[in-house]
Amino acid sequence: MEDSKAGIITLANVEERLEQLPLLPGVMFELMKSDPDSETFFDDMVRLAKNDPPLASLIIGYANSAACMGKCPVEGIEMALVRVGSNNILQLLMAISVARVFVPAKDEQRNIWRHSLEVAHIALFLARTSYFSTVKPETAYMAGLLHDLGRFVMLQVAPDALKDTDVRGWGAAAELISTEQSTLGFTHTVVGQIACKKMHLPALLSNIVRYHHHPEAVRHPKAPKKLSDLLIIIQLSDGLSFFLAANRDWPELGEDALKHRIETEVVSEAWGGVHLPLLELVHALPMIYEDCENACSMLGIRK
Repeated sequence: MEDSKAGIITLANVEERLEQLPLLPGVMFELMKSDPDSETFFDDMVRLAKNDPPLASLIIGYANSAACMGKCPVEGIEMALVRVGSNNILQLLMAISVARVFVPAKDEQRNIWRHSLEVAHIALFLARTSYFSTVKPETAYMAGLLHDLGRFVMLQVAPDALKDTDVRGWGAAAELISTEQSTLGFTHTVVGQIACKKMHLPALLSNIVRYHHHPEAVRHPKAPKKLSDLLIIIQLSDGLSFFLAANRDWPELGEDALKHRIETEVVSEAWGGVHLPLLELVHALPMIYEDCENACSMLGIRK
């Protein structure tokens, strides 16, 4: 338990309290195995939604929102999923499923959720480019959504411990890690890896959660290319999300100026000069940001 005198919590305390944390819903593991290119994909999504009425109601509500721009209201799950679109179904279901475990009810939770959704949507775009053909877009989105799992967990089991490490208060991810280490004696990446083990998440996701603040891990000799590519995607997406939060005037910058700043302030030399689709990313940022805003609205997250 937390030390009532000093207000100190240890990693052992956190691990003990993890036993009280609800598991991710079973639908998440089915989503992880889904193949959007499969002939049965749409029918599988309909089945999952119909077997979970609260999930179905959220999907129908989203399909009738301004984000989907439908002219006529829809009442059935099949038509709702058609309106949402096959490219968005997995992302929508994943976000809703995770949000039902880590409910974004307080400002700190909403801040982390907004950041995680930004990372997920940027990662999704990057994985859809030819630069990262080893990574499935749905895997990149899930990794982005869960990369800060440790911070979600900490807000559930020891919210006071993070009061001085708000994710929106730092200009760069490295500052956040440094503050956590000096304040707590451990970081959210370690907590996240422990949580991944408890939740029986795949090793690939567990490694992303553990090493997304370690650029040098990208070039580790034992890291397979799929892991290295996904680490670059998440680290770039994470760093860019911090950059956007610290530079609210980014939409006013020209594309060339924004690309240059991302190259100099976000891209890590530890990645070894890997080719990145930065020009395409900069051009798509307004669209990516709008998609993220729609996802935040669907989950009830406000600025």
